[in-house]
Amino acid sequence: MTSMKTPYKTTAISEADYDYNLWLAIEDIWTEMYVSDMTPQEIKAHLVNTMKIYCDEMKKWAQKDLHGMSAHKRRKLR
Repeated sequence: MTSMKTPYKTTAISEADYDYNLWLAIEDIWTEMYVSDMTPQEIKAHLVNTMKIYCDEMKKWAQKDLHGMSAHKRRKLR
């Protein structure tokens, strides 16, 4: 499905920019799942579960890999 909406903000600098990009991603995914005959409840359950898994993985990565780094190295990764 192709849409004519505004593209993602590739240089997000504020929380609002990240929220906007997240909205666009969820809108695209939700629409595609709905068109493929998933119910709104199934779509929500899938998205919430997937986001929880991804957030948990990022937290593990940050704690494992970034915790021992110097502040200088962490800044360079941003």
